[in-house]
Amino acid sequence: MTVDASPKKLRIAINGFGRIGRQLTELISKSNTLDLVAINDKMPLETAVYLYRYDSVYHLKREISVHLDVVHMAHQRILYSDKQSILDLAWEDLQIDVIVHASGVSMRKEDLMLYQKFNPKHIILSQPSIDDLPIYMPQIFPETWTTLPQIFSMGSCTSYCVAPLLKFFQDHFEIKHFIFTSVHCYTPSQNLHDSAHNDLRRARAAAQNIIPTSTSATKVLQFLFPELQHKISSSSYRVPVINGSLTEIHVLLRDFNLNKADFLTLLQNETKKNNWEHLLSMTDDPIVSSDMLSRSESCLIDIHSLDIRDNLVSLVSFYDNEASYCHRLMELFLKI
Repeated sequence: MTVDASPKKLRIAINGFGRIGRQLTELISKSNTLDLVAINDKMPLETAVYLYRYDSVYHLKREISVHLDVVHMAHQRILYSDKQSILDLAWEDLQIDVIVHASGVSMRKEDLMLYQKFNPKHIILSQPSIDDLPIYMPQIFPETWTTLPQIFSMGSCTSYCVAPLLKFFQDHFEIKHFIFTSVHCYTPSQNLHDSAHNDLRRARAAAQNIIPTSTSATKVLQFLFPELQHKISSSSYRVPVINGSLTEIHVLLRDFNLNKADFLTLLQNETKKNNWEHLLSMTDDPIVSSDMLSRSESCLIDIHSLDIRDNLVSLVSFYDNEASYCHRLMELFLKI
């Protein structure tokens, strides 16, 4: 099947219809400048439609219909397939511009190269790879907009929360040590009940425990800030909430002498200078994680958490780990 669309629209395909795939589909369906032409996931079409129509996180009931293997929503007509392998995809006639790989498997560059037969402009992995695939976060490093390779990773939701702050501190101060702790909602990589798992901590019931784990954001930040590799430390915890996360950051600086008001003014000015208004913002409301649902910011700083002790700066930043990352992908699409 060939899906008709205006040649001016960017044509997008998504492989993986989990949390990122469904949220990204929701955002694209509201766009007049993007065409979602194909979705693939190993789940049957009926299951995919049900999981998209009803949403336990955002409590939405989305309008969607199906005719044969074509999904209709808003102005989008989307070819759906349930292939296990990239090799089995029949996307040759779809004239795809961008492929987003969000399946959580096949995360090596050599796997992603299989998409090249569809001749897309870009193949984007929605999380860090398990090999040496380059990582690009062009909103943080705008000079890379014009140098994006065909195949790359766009980091992760947590790295988008931390990276703008790390860049801010790097540009204005000398960092002695940068420590961040990710407090993240549970994910499908964990068990709902105690059960066998390669990671014994993730084997434990996700909705009953605070679970120490690793975060891929460390790898992303060390890749993007190689000169700070040995100054970045991290820890991570999965907590019993279904969505909404935060990052606690402690930065030890050399020769730091700003008070809270001056620090916040400097950060606000940097946000405007870099056009980060949709990426980073601040609030003095006493928010909690559920207040972040559907918000687009990757980094919403809780002003009440800001603490400055001599040359040690501490703060907390919230983010919706699904919506914020998908908004960063949307920015990429629109820029392309």
